[in-house]
Amino acid sequence: MAPAPSTVSVKQQQHKSWLTGTWELEKNEGMDEYLEKSENMGWLVRKAALVAGESHYVLHDLEKGLIRIRVSITGRSSFEYQTKTDGTTETQYVDPEKNTVRVTIKCGGTAGMGNSGDTGIASALGLTGSSDKDRTVGNDCGNKLIENLHYLESKEDRIMIRELVNDRMVCTFTNPGKNLSMKRIFKKKSDEPGIEFSEPNLVK
Repeated sequence: MAPAPSTVSVKQQQHKSWLTGTWELEKNEGMDEYLEKSENMGWLVRKAALVAGESHYVLHDLEKGLIRIRVSITGRSSFEYQTKTDGTTETQYVDPEKNTVRVTIKCGGTAGMGNSGDTGIASALGLTGSSDKDRTVGNDCGNKLIENLHYLESKEDRIMIRELVNDRMVCTFTNPGKNLSMKRIFKKKSDEPGIEFSEPNLVK
C-alpha cells in the first residue's frame, strides 16, 4: 500500500527553519575562562554554571521574519523573548541575574556592535564581509543567526551567534570590548519548540 501523502505543504517546507525545536546543551568550549575574564565571575559561580543544564526552545517563522526564544537553565529562572529578524527591531528581557537586556536579531550578514563600536572582534569572527555564503535572500537565514545584546545597567554589549554545524546548534558568545568568546554546543532533542508566538516586548 502506498504511503499516506504528507500533510506538510510545499510552502511550509520552504519556510521551515532549522532553528525551530527544542535544543539541549551538550558541551561548552572556553566557558570557564570567559566567565572569569569577561563576566568577572568567582570560582564557585563558574563551577556551578559549568555543570548546569540548559535548554533553548526556539520558534522561528521564516515567512513572517519572527523568532521567539525561551532559555531554561537548571536551578535558575527561565527567560523568553520575541522579535523580528530584521536586525533593527528591538525587544528586551530580564535575564536570571536581573539584568535588563535589549536585543536585536538578524539573519546572517554583519554583526552590529550596539553602542560599543567595531572593536575588531566582528572582523575576527568573519562577520564584516559580504561574501556569497553570508548573504541572505528574503527571510532565509541560512545557517547563521546573529543576536546583538545591549545591557542597559552596565551599558556593555555582547554578541551571540547561532550556527548550524554538523547537526548541532553552536552558540558563540562574544564580549567585543575584551575580545573574548566562548561556545555552547546544543543537540536538538525535538522539532517541537513547545512555545507559541505572542505579543513581544518591543522597544518603542
